[in-house]
Amino acid sequence: MNSTKIVFKFERVDAQENGSITRIVGLAKARSIVDLISVGDLRADPREARVGKVTNEILETLEKSPEIFPFKSKGILLASSNFKKLERNRYELSFERDEVEGILDGGHNTLAIALHALQQSEEFGPKVKLIKRWGDVEKVWPKEEHKQKRLGSNLDFLVPLEVIVPTTQNDENELISFRNSIAEISHARNNNVELKVSTMSNQKGFYDHLKSSMDSKIKDEVEWKTNDGGRIKSELIVALAWVPLLRLNLEALPRVSPVQLYSSKGKCTAVFADFMEHDNVTSHSPNDYKRELSNPLVGSAFEMLAQLPALYDQIYESFPSAYNSTGGKFGRITCVKMFDGIEKYKENPSTYLKQPPKTRIYRRDAVYQYPDGFIMPLVAGLGAIMHIENEKLVWATEPTTFLDNNLNDILKSYKLMMDMANYDPQKVGKSLPSYELTRDLFANRLG
Repeated sequence: MNSTKIVFKFERVDAQENGSITRIVGLAKARSIVDLISVGDLRADPREARVGKVTNEILETLEKSPEIFPFKSKGILLASSNFKKLERNRYELSFERDEVEGILDGGHNTLAIALHALQQSEEFGPKVKLIKRWGDVEKVWPKEEHKQKRLGSNLDFLVPLEVIVPTTQNDENELISFRNSIAEISHARNNNVELKVSTMSNQKGFYDHLKSSMDSKIKDEVEWKTNDGGRIKSELIVALAWVPLLRLNLEALPRVSPVQLYSSKGKCTAVFADFMEHDNVTSHSPNDYKRELSNPLVGSAFEMLAQLPALYDQIYESFPSAYNSTGGKFGRITCVKMFDGIEKYKENPSTYLKQPPKTRIYRRDAVYQYPDGFIMPLVAGLGAIMHIENEKLVWATEPTTFLDNNLNDILKSYKLMMDMANYDPQKVGKSLPSYELTRDLFANRLG
C-alpha cells in the first residue's frame, strides 16, 4: 500500500525452474505476510476478498489451531517480474504492475491474516468491524512502521507461500513471455471458484475501453471485479454496450439477440468476452498480458456508450408520463409502485412507496418504481438512430432531444405491445417483436 517492494524470509523453501518461469515454494511466517499487507495490493487477484464464511473459517483456524494452517490451506500465490535472491532464504520482490503482479490467489487468506493481526491489537482491534472487504483494510491498516510492530504478537505460525518469477530478468523476450503467462496462471488457479466471466474479462482488459468511454461519475461505481462492492453491475453496462455493437452488423463475429439485453445479461457478458477475443476485434499486445483493440469501428461503438447510461435513466424517468399521454394510467399497472408522500404510503403501502425511488444508474429521484422489462426494448431501439459515417459509428441525431420530442408518439404504438403482453414486464422484455417494433418506430421518427 505504501511501497512496491518487500523482503520475504522463508523458513523452508525450494525453487523450481521451467522455461521462462521459476516457482519459489515454501513456508513463511505470518509476520512476512503482515509486511506484504503493508505494501501489497489485491488488484491482480481476479476476485476481491470479502469478509464472510470463508474468512471466518480461516480466522477460526488461526485462533485455535494455527499449527495446522499450512496443511489446511493452499496459502498465497504471488507474482513479481523483478526480484533478488538474498542470503538466508530471503527474497526481495518488487511489484511493478499491480494489475497483474502481486497477489494472484489467496486473497481470503491474506484478508483473514490481516483481520487476525488487527484483532490482537488493543489499538487497532476495534477497527476490525469497519472491514467488510479487502478494499477496507487500507482504511484502518497502520501506515507507520513502528505501529505495525504493535499489531498482534501471535504471528509466528507458518503460511504456505508460492512466488512466480521470471527465470531470466535480463532477456526482454523472456520477460514478455512471463508477463503474458501471469494472467493465465491467475485465471487457472481461480477456476475452482467458478470465476465470473465479467471478472475474467476485466482482468484481460476487455472492459478498459468501456471504462474509458464512461462518465467518471459512475465509472467507479461499477462492479467490474467480483466482490469489489460496485453499486452497478458490469453486466448492465455490457448489455448497454451491445446496443451500438449490434448496429455494426460485423460478419462472422459473435453477437447476441436484442432480447438477451434483458432476458440474459449473463449471456451478453459471455458473448462479449468471445467477441473481444476475436482476432478481427483485438490483437495480442507485444509486451503485455492484455489484448489491444485493433478494430476502429468497434472503438467508435464503445464511444457511443458514453451517453447510454444517461439515456437509460432518461427513458426510465420519461416512460410513465409518455404512457399516460396515450390515455393510460401508469400507476394502475400491477407491478408499478409510486411515491406520493408519506401519508399515501401509510394508507396503502402495497401501492405507494415510503420515499422517492431512484433511477438505476445515476440515482436521480423518480416518481414511479417498475421493472425495466418495460423499457429495455426502447433502450435497444436507440441503435436505430445510430449510423456509420466516415467508417465511424455516430448518432444520426442528438439522442436526448430525440427522446424528448418523440417518446410520447412512440408510446402510442408501443403501448399495444404492453397490452398484448397483459402488462407483464417479463413478457414485454422477452418478446422479440417488442424490439423489432421499437427499432422501426425509432427509425421512422428519424425520418
